[in-house]
Amino acid sequence: LICVITIAINRAEKKVTVEIKKAASRGDMASAKILAKEVAQSRKAKDRLYTSKAHLNSIGMQLQSSLASIRIAGCMQQSAIVMQSMNQLIKLPEMHKIMLAMGREMEKAGLIEELMEDMFDDMEDEGIEEAANEEVEKVFLEVTQGILEHGGRVGSKLEAKEDQQNK
Repeated sequence: LICVITIAINRAEKKVTVEIKKAASRGDMASAKILAKEVAQSRKAKDRLYTSKAHLNSIGMQLQSSLASIRIAGCMQQSAIVMQSMNQLIKLPEMHKIMLAMGREMEKAGLIEELMEDMFDDMEDEGIEEAANEEVEKVFLEVTQGILEHGGRVGSKLEAKEDQQNK
């Protein structure tokens, strides 16, 4: 709207400027001065329009800023309500007790696991392996009915190969 008004003022100003030139060429200085005052007033009116437009834009931005602040305040209020509800639902002393009990149980589970690992490690001694090799030897001799008795022990070849590879 302001642009349309300034365009109309510019057109009128051009027409008045043409009239001023005509009046000056005729030698009518009184008419030329009156028309020149009209041009000066139209320029002041354009400046006032631009200033008004700037003020309106500033007011619009302030309104948008205020609206944004109101929205933020509303969101913060809702957030506070949610936080209050959460505090009512979660009772901190009870939660603390539960966490302590859970920590104790986890510590117990860790100790039990350690004991089980130690027990299994103790079971895996070489004596158990030796006994297993002897049992395999007995079963082998039983199954083959002593035919392959000259072949030696089952574990000894394997152990001999491992010794050679290690050297």
